[in-house]
Amino acid sequence: MVSEDKIKLIFEKILKYSTADYVEMFFEESKSSTVRFANNDVTQNVTRENVRITIKSAFDNKKAKLIIENPSEDNKQIYQKIDK
Repeated sequence: MVSEDKIKLIFEKILKYSTADYVEMFFEESKSSTVRFANNDVTQNVTRENVRITIKSAFDNKKAKLIIENPSEDNKQIYQKIDK
């Protein structure tokens, strides 16, 4: 689970680098598990955690949407794509 402080840090960095007239951000976190059985035995047990940040921005009459999967606060792709 991502801490609230880390989410705030990521959002603050996004807002710092954005020059858009309007910015809207969403944070989603999910966890899913799969268990496989064969011959009454567990053969595989997998758990995945997924984090997604969705950023919507507007410049004059143009709108953009960016979805980033499993970001980190140092993820350069976030900041390079915001103003494009």
